[in-house]
Amino acid sequence: MNITIWLYRLGGGGAERVMADLAASFAQKGHQVTILTHTDDNPYGQQLTSQAKLVNLGKSLAPFLRPRTIFCLPKLVRFLKAEKPDVIFTTGATHSVLLILLSRIFKFSGKIVIRETNTISVQAGKKINLMDQVGFFFARLIYPLADYVIAPSLGVKSDLEKSIPKLKNKVQVIYNPVNAEIIQQKAKVPLSSENKNFILSAGRLVPQKGYDLLIKAWAPIYQDKKVELIILGEGPEKDKLLDLANDLDVSKGLNLPGFDPNPFRYMARAKAFVLSSYYEGLPNVLLQAMACGCPVIATNCPSGPQEILQDGKFGALVPVGDVEAIRRAIIKYLKEPPAPHWDKIRHIYDPEKISEQYLEIFAS
Repeated sequence: MNITIWLYRLGGGGAERVMADLAASFAQKGHQVTILTHTDDNPYGQQLTSQAKLVNLGKSLAPFLRPRTIFCLPKLVRFLKAEKPDVIFTTGATHSVLLILLSRIFKFSGKIVIRETNTISVQAGKKINLMDQVGFFFARLIYPLADYVIAPSLGVKSDLEKSIPKLKNKVQVIYNPVNAEIIQQKAKVPLSSENKNFILSAGRLVPQKGYDLLIKAWAPIYQDKKVELIILGEGPEKDKLLDLANDLDVSKGLNLPGFDPNPFRYMARAKAFVLSSYYEGLPNVLLQAMACGCPVIATNCPSGPQEILQDGKFGALVPVGDVEAIRRAIIKYLKEPPAPHWDKIRHIYDPEKISEQYLEIFAS
């Protein structure tokens, strides 16, 4: 098959890492794969095989035009009309809605497959961002026009079908692939500082992730035990989180080093990995931490953690927004680290099996 994948960039988040992994797998199986991005800044591009082609739609734009999605749409349309891929695949609400609309207007010959990464009704219900409200409104109108919608968890599937009843026969659950061998190899890369007394989290620095809750839960632990907190990622909440740590007098123990393409070396050395989110889809970082042998703690948010941890069997599940419960779980793991559980669930997230599931959808 001729498969085209459209993203803003190959880097920065779990969804993009999944798409890079899938693109590499499709190409290795002999399919013609093209990834369209808006920039040359694609740190996950190194995961691609020589068979996959990476095209920057933002190249050659006028100097005063930033490579925003809107400016790249004419080149996207020209590419898809000329190449006529069998499948056009994207993820994220904005790209999904635009792709479906463009396919209707310009009558692309390829099948339109979109992947929704979050529980969108919860995301919109938080009212954190006006764009989330607008995105949810358009998703309800436009998503039913796609050929298929991929959900990374049963929770996301249920949310989509309740929020958008017209999707009931179009949503397929396919879990995220986790290439444990590559992750464990990268985890062996040493840190610049071999500090082994820290807990870890990772993701975009946005309200969704609940990092303010995590800092409040961790602060007394740092004051008592000097266990540091590292949060990997970039985002608009950085200054607020630093101010909060300063107010709590724990700024010396908080480290926000930014985005790291190899978070696994931190995961392999952390005392615990904590996911403090208000909502998710299927949090990759939780799976990756488990693959590194790191004990995991997660809020029982919609959706994903409960499925991954199987109701708390393979990690601590705590109520969403409960600072004290997060603190108690961290303290418990610092005293009594649990045994690794990755080998009990790795078959569920096997990259080969998941790649085949996508290709079956594409070919059906």
